[in-house]
Amino acid sequence: MGFKVERQILMPIAWEELRVEGAFKLDLLVEDRLIIELKSLNSRPSLFLKQIRTHLSLMDLKYGMLINFKVDMMREAVHRVYNNNGREQMCLKNEKKKRNVNSLLIT
Repeated sequence: MGFKVERQILMPIAWEELRVEGAFKLDLLVEDRLIIELKSLNSRPSLFLKQIRTHLSLMDLKYGMLINFKVDMMREAVHRVYNNNGREQMCLKNEKKKRNVNSLLIT
């Protein structure tokens, strides 16, 4: 047994009658409740924190995490992000049909 992890999820964005398929890409979605973005950059995380907040809003989820591997100390690498308006877990009824998903199981 392990965690259900989906990677490289393409997300559409819709505004009025316009719909753009694959406008955003999630790095990892864990157990349909946690979005993880992986980076390896020297830059400050504020831009990437906004990116995760956008993903959380679009997916209507509550929890996100940014992990930047280009840091001196690993404790500086992990940033938790919250969406107070999101749900604890995704409603899965029709979501799989709307997404291009590569799934894997991490043990």
